[in-house]
Amino acid sequence: MKLSIISYNLNCLNSSYLEERIRHISKLIIKRQVDLIALQEISKPICKLFNRIFSEYYTIVQDFMNTNDSVGNVIFCKNGAINIMDAYKFDLKSNAHVSRNAIYCKFNVMDIEHDRQHKMSIINCQLEKTWNCHPTRYSQIESILELDELKNDTILTGDFSILSNDEKANLLLHRSGFKDAWVEMGMPSELNYTYDYKKNNTPNMEKYRSRQDRIMYNLRFGNETKVRVKEFTFIGYNPLKINNDVEDLYIYPSSHFGICTVLNF
Repeated sequence: MKLSIISYNLNCLNSSYLEERIRHISKLIIKRQVDLIALQEISKPICKLFNRIFSEYYTIVQDFMNTNDSVGNVIFCKNGAINIMDAYKFDLKSNAHVSRNAIYCKFNVMDIEHDRQHKMSIINCQLEKTWNCHPTRYSQIESILELDELKNDTILTGDFSILSNDEKANLLLHRSGFKDAWVEMGMPSELNYTYDYKKNNTPNMEKYRSRQDRIMYNLRFGNETKVRVKEFTFIGYNPLKINNDVEDLYIYPSSHFGICTVLNF
């Protein structure tokens, strides 16, 4: 049995060529046909657009469309593979002008080979950014790890905004019992930085490189099954061509690279 997941910060706060970027991202995602799609920093108009594009294949889980938040997090669950049981949003303490939250979804995933279902959960989050907010990130991760829902087999994914390996928030994550798909894949150096100003030409990017975006998991299934990472790759790693009246432009779909992993168990 396998479970495939995409996590992607869409950077919808950047309005430059947004529709072209988002339609390109949607094509990349649909081509993958993964089981779970976790998106961060998605605006309300883009959320509606994605829901229209994905409605044939996925059911959306979101809780920000009726709020004052300009952007939020969503999860798309593949129809026929994922049976949604429960979902809700919880706020994370933040000092930013952008609301920080996480969205939780409990679901059953069908194991066709053994004719049974596995109960699992996924948490999709976006944590506080910038260097001087590392104490806030630490407390946000603490609040996530204290959730009772983590007693279940859980996928923890999103934009963690962690800027260095020495950051206390990073060390807390790796003490938590969650395994990091990139680490379990052997830490491929070419897939290290999901935010990379040297590779990505998105305007107004801050000048640093970091592995902000992660897919982590704590899957035991009663200790009867060993989980292996079969695949870990980037999405949106190459620029798309934009035609305009002056010259052709080559821009990246987002300031972040999306990540995709396949878990075998």
